[in-house]
Amino acid sequence: MTGNPFKPSFGQLPPHLAGRDELLSNVRATLSAGPGRPEFTSLVLGARGTGKTVCLLAIRDEAEAAGWHVIQREALVPEAGDEVASGIAEDCLGALETIDPPPKRRLTDIGILKLLSLKWENREARPQDLQKSLSNLVEATQSEGGAGVLLIVDEFHNIRAKDASRIASALQRITKDQGKPLAFFGAGLPHIEYTLLPNKGFTFFQRCYRQDIERVNHSDAIKAVVFPLQESGVQVDTEHLKLAVAATQGYPFSLQSLGFHMWEQAGAPHNDIAAEHIDVAVELMRDEVARKVSVPTWNRLSQVDRRFLGAMAQDDGPSRSADIARRLDVDGRYVSTYRKRLLNEGVVVAADRGLLAFANPMLRDLALEHEAEAAAMEAARQRYSMKPSKPPASRCDAWMPRSEARCVRPEGHAGPHRSR
Repeated sequence: MTGNPFKPSFGQLPPHLAGRDELLSNVRATLSAGPGRPEFTSLVLGARGTGKTVCLLAIRDEAEAAGWHVIQREALVPEAGDEVASGIAEDCLGALETIDPPPKRRLTDIGILKLLSLKWENREARPQDLQKSLSNLVEATQSEGGAGVLLIVDEFHNIRAKDASRIASALQRITKDQGKPLAFFGAGLPHIEYTLLPNKGFTFFQRCYRQDIERVNHSDAIKAVVFPLQESGVQVDTEHLKLAVAATQGYPFSLQSLGFHMWEQAGAPHNDIAAEHIDVAVELMRDEVARKVSVPTWNRLSQVDRRFLGAMAQDDGPSRSADIARRLDVDGRYVSTYRKRLLNEGVVVAADRGLLAFANPMLRDLALEHEAEAAAMEAARQRYSMKPSKPPASRCDAWMPRSEARCVRPEGHAGPHRSR
């Protein structure tokens, strides 16, 4: 029985990695060429949801298949005592223990008199220094017939300056100066170009090659869904599928979610996938992406951030800072402050000629919804917060036989009744 081949979860390789052929071909050529190639130390940059972690997994698999030993760490938001550089050093020592376990003591002399006497010399433990640990691992890997060591750091945008400096120093010495096969791939959000990299301690990484991870184009996105279905012998309404794939906007996670729900709705592989299955899958995909990607990002934003995005959302494409300022009725300095803040959060990206665009277009839908709700709330406030007009006074309404009418004067009036 064939299970669902699609994997709508973060950090798992999909059955067909679409749109990354050029990247992986470049990686293979780089590892084959060695330290002299610019891409040998690279930063893999892309917005949230574009599949950076999955690309790193594919790079890892390519490297291991080519005989490279891979050390991989994540720069999670650091807690006390949690250092990426120290973790890498520990991983190196663990790998060295496997390749070449050192004896802790060495027998130096045996004496046989009345009693057997043995003399031992304590062996010095391998150093915890990051540079030395990496260098030793490169040498040990090569001595075992391996190609070299590949160091991977995910979530690089979270790395601390101290860790970055230690890693940079080791790479500079081992890879650049000594020309040893120690490759590096770090993955992070594009905003590090404006935040981390300009800092003094990140000079080495400023010079690293950039591998940009974009959304998957429409043709490759269709392949990401169709190929796993074909391999499972499941037929699909291709023309209807093309429209559904367009709804994913080329985000790898969205593609996996769409494929997963299509499979489940149809009861594949026993049944083929029809148009009605695709329609339901699109709605489920949108809900899942909103719940797992867009809404958590939106919830982290302040009210001012959301207003800023609401002003951007009025444009079909990238926004001009002047238009945002006009819509918010603020000056350029205000826009510049929040522009930088949202760039740092990875919510927006700098487009051509100073324009600003949503890093995740699905956030635009949330921004538009937020603006519509805010407008409706304001209209309701204006309508129902007005002071109610004074209610009309009760009429006397007494019957006047001579005029055959009722009194129109206020109830309890003094003097005669009146009909008009």
